Amino acid sequence: MQRRVLLIRPDAPMRMENTEPLSPGLPRLTGVRLGVLDNGKGNADVLLELAVDALRARYGIVPVIARRKLYPTGPAPDDAIDALAAEAECVVTAIGD
Repeated sequence: MQRRVLLIRPDAPMRMENTEPLSPGLPRLTGVRLGVLDNGKGNADVLLELAVDALRARYGIVPVIARRKLYPTGPAPDDAIDALAAEAECVVTAIGD
């Protein structure tokens, strides 16, 4: 069985297909204050750590805040969302397993 993986690169140009972006793109990635949201699934923390390390090495991104959901199936707590919105310029989230 062949599996497909969708990889989204933060430095790739945005592809528009008759849709409006949910938010404007960042004008730069260098030095961006990054938030991370772990959804609570197994290995999500490992995937996020790899992503943050790669972004830090390439763009000098500064991870300023990290939050973790208690349960993968539930929403992130309001205080976690508020903190991410207040302190980070962008947020990366991940699932694992």
